[in-house]
Amino acid sequence: MRGRGENTAFITGFMVCCLILSAPGVAWCNDAPITISGGSATLMDERQTNISLDSEIVRIELGDTTYTVDATFRFFNHGASETVTVGFPNHGIGFFSELQDFLDFKTWVNDEKSEFKEIRGSLVTTGHRADSASAEAFERDFSEARFRDETRWFVKEVTFQGKKETTTRVRYVAPYVFAGRTAIYLYGTGKAWKGEIGRAAFVIRTSPDAWVNQVRFPSGVDREIRGSRFFRRLGEYEFEYVLTDFEPEEDEALDLLVSTGNLSWKDQPWEREGDFHYSDHPLPDEMLQRLSFQQLRFLRNAYYALHGRKFESPDLDEFFRKRGWYKPREDFRETDLTEVQRENVKRISEYEEKLKEVLKK
Repeated sequence: MRGRGENTAFITGFMVCCLILSAPGVAWCNDAPITISGGSATLMDERQTNISLDSEIVRIELGDTTYTVDATFRFFNHGASETVTVGFPNHGIGFFSELQDFLDFKTWVNDEKSEFKEIRGSLVTTGHRADSASAEAFERDFSEARFRDETRWFVKEVTFQGKKETTTRVRYVAPYVFAGRTAIYLYGTGKAWKGEIGRAAFVIRTSPDAWVNQVRFPSGVDREIRGSRFFRRLGEYEFEYVLTDFEPEEDEALDLLVSTGNLSWKDQPWEREGDFHYSDHPLPDEMLQRLSFQQLRFLRNAYYALHGRKFESPDLDEFFRKRGWYKPREDFRETDLTEVQRENVKRISEYEEKLKEVLKK
């Protein structure tokens, strides 16, 4: 029950939390110990450690233009006490004018706020690499339109007492990436710790103004977590994915495709670029499980709207008149719904009742 690296949050002492900044490309951060030489931080070669990552809980709260990650990690040192240089990588790829930093970053060790320092890592632009000593002068020559690949580290020393548990915590605010639509959390860096990760819980908090259209894990993990054993509804706007006893690949990440009030178009999870994606085939359970009561109501009535039903409720009328596929008509009949559509309406109604019971507990 241990893991060899940490998720989107530190390197070797903490879970490495790799933020991929808004940019046209993606590069994953690898979790590993770091060394500091000449004022520049670099990754060390892989080394053995007696420190295991027994559990982590990662809370992701979606905002309008940013999302907040608050992650707590519980380690156990099975050997003698050791002090580890812990680095948190802030890694971005893109044009100078597009790169964005964290809006906030804090960290704790055993519930005590910890100081950290920022150290430059690698900096590459159009095929040229700058070390720490020359980076400042080198950067002055860059134009805003020049492409770069850069890593900076938030670094601290962490002592893991022998035969004892150590708890660390990281909290940061980050901008959405890829046209402001995606929140990313890299948990594969947990591979750097000893053995498997015992338990990883990802708690996602949405709102009426920021919701998840799609949850993407790597395909191998995705097949496991889609069962109810790994999913739990915590509230109307909160749900949880749990992975247990696993050793991820270094580049495994949780991607959340998000719609928010900040976007001029706001697809619902059942829409694809404004079209009703599930107009006449069964709804996936995983999608239903993430919807709020309001969204469930919209989705249930979408099947009637698809055949032109007019709505007396102002919110339903307003919602569907914004849909290009909605054509209201006077001769609507419920019998116009297909068998699949009627079954979907039934399933949505049943889930609405089930959700009411879940929220009573």
